Amino acid sequence: MWQVLIPVRGGVASKSRLTGASVSPEDRVRFARAFASDVVEAALATPSVAGVTVVTRDDETARHFAQLGASIFTEDEGVGLNGAVRAASEHLRAHHPGDGIAALMGDLAGVTSEALGAALDAAARLELGVLADHDRTRT
Repeated sequence: MWQVLIPVRGGVASKSRLTGASVSPEDRVRFARAFASDVVEAALATPSVAGVTVVTRDDETARHFAQLGASIFTEDEGVGLNGAVRAASEHLRAHHPGDGIAALMGDLAGVTSEALGAALDAAARLELGVLADHDRTRT
């Protein structure tokens, strides 16, 4: 079984690359939440996933994803993405020692439970892995 953690920035810092692109801060928050909701829902629907944890320090984001059924891990201020993922991974390892840990970005457009399940099945054979995108140009 797998524990999936999904970092979600939340709040007005969401999708900051859209700043200056005629996208309001409110719309950036909505876009980010919609993207991440799709990822969380796909993970929750994946049979090999025992739990989904959203990593955030934004209270409104935490409430939204808790209502979807995710657990919440509160990110410490100033640790950055890697630090937040590392801390959440250590927490999940301590509380779910028999499960694998998978970290997913919250903006995986079009992810499905079937695709996630296939990726997790492949990952089960590895000690540590990073999955590249379809074009193998990014992770």
